[in-house]
Amino acid sequence: GLFGGVMKPWPERLDTAHPYGLATPQPVTERLLNERALELGTEIRRGSEVIGIGQDEDGVTVELADGT
Repeated sequence: GLFGGVMKPWPERLDTAHPYGLATPQPVTERLLNERALELGTEIRRGSEVIGIGQDEDGVTVELADGT
């Protein structure tokens, strides 16, 4: 297949139950992930430096460089 202007052979084995690949444009992928994250009550921040991540039974906590 063609990726980034470079012809590469399609992988012989994909880690999927489906024998084909789908090409989804990056903006569509980001929109869908953003919508789902918001449905789950997630606060999305862009351009922030992550300095710590923690996970417990309630979810994931991300610590940002600005102290939040």
